Amino acid sequence: LDYRRALKDRVVGAAVPYVQLGGYGVIPSAQERSDTASKSEQKVLNEQAQQDRSRIGGFGLRGGLGAEIQWESGLLLGARYSVVYHRSRALDEETLTVSSLLRTEAALVLGFAL
Repeated sequence: LDYRRALKDRVVGAAVPYVQLGGYGVIPSAQERSDTASKSEQKVLNEQAQQDRSRIGGFGLRGGLGAEIQWESGLLLGARYSVVYHRSRALDEETLTVSSLLRTEAALVLGFAL
């Protein structure tokens, strides 16, 4: 989910700078299956899948600046640069590991205004 605030009025054919704040979540999905596994082997596979889901999930926040140009057709072309904070945790039988990552992200943006 992102919120953008334009720093000046949108004019067709002119670059419009904006600030952006947002957040996201990663919903994990992982399964381990075998047609030939016994019940005890399938239990181990299910535990491995649970550990994978624990490791994949996370959430993050981002904030940055960008600019875009809109043509009369409604097509938007722009670029943005953000600072991103990502946090995740992995839980197994004995250990809880919490990780945080601070990174930058540059992106080209292609869109359409209705």
